[in-house]
Amino acid sequence: MHLHLYEDMDITRETKYWSKALSIPTSLFKKPYIKTSSFNKRHNYKGRIGHGTCNLRVFGRDLYETVLSSVQCLRDTYGGIDFAPKLEI
Repeated sequence: MHLHLYEDMDITRETKYWSKALSIPTSLFKKPYIKTSSFNKRHNYKGRIGHGTCNLRVFGRDLYETVLSSVQCLRDTYGGIDFAPKLEI
């Protein structure tokens, strides 16, 4: 797992957030990418992607196809509904 965060985010807190949201240990997260940003972008991210983004890299065709099928199932089931859990850290 690889996080993309902004420079003014608390890396430890955001890693714990994603760990809890995905039910995986923090040890599975690699060093996050930290984006430097201007004031306007720092002001805007908090309303849209307040916890950064989380990326998963998949190696192996069979696992890749399983992950894509699962994502498609989620899209079909939930459509445009935000099904991400609301977590308190």
